[in-house]
Amino acid sequence: MTDRGLTRCSKVCAACDAPLSKRKGESEGNWQRRKTCGLECGYALLRYTPERRAASFWAKVNKTDSCWLWTAYRNWAGYGLFKFGPGLVNVHRISWQYRHGEIPEGMHVLHKCDVRNCVNPDHLFLGTHQDNMNDKGLKGRQAGRQLTPSATARAASPIAAPS
Repeated sequence: MTDRGLTRCSKVCAACDAPLSKRKGESEGNWQRRKTCGLECGYALLRYTPERRAASFWAKVNKTDSCWLWTAYRNWAGYGLFKFGPGLVNVHRISWQYRHGEIPEGMHVLHKCDVRNCVNPDHLFLGTHQDNMNDKGLKGRQAGRQLTPSATARAASPIAAPS
């Protein structure tokens, strides 16, 4: 025992790296779970820095030989979601932003691999809403709206610049 009822230990505060001692009357279990030296450091630990947010994001990804699969929360349609700023964002959009930067306004992030929880940036590409609808039709994912052979050819061809 030292003065003020604290004992010495080898644990350190996760926020400020100060020695983290067992408090007088604190149970062994609570002391083992405690990560910070006080409320101020506890609140600081809750604040996400860009580095901490990225580490938290990538910790939820299982990288396989092809797809990088999101292992955390997914919505009813199978798309991964992650708290990013004030709300939840589709994880494939976040992955695109980490690799390529901001997504231009009005653009969608589409999957080449057609795996909804894939966040491999090499499997993602930008497209318009119409590109997304054409892609769904080409891959047979739009109920009752299969593209005809001529529409398939038009959708697969590069977009010609207006003359």
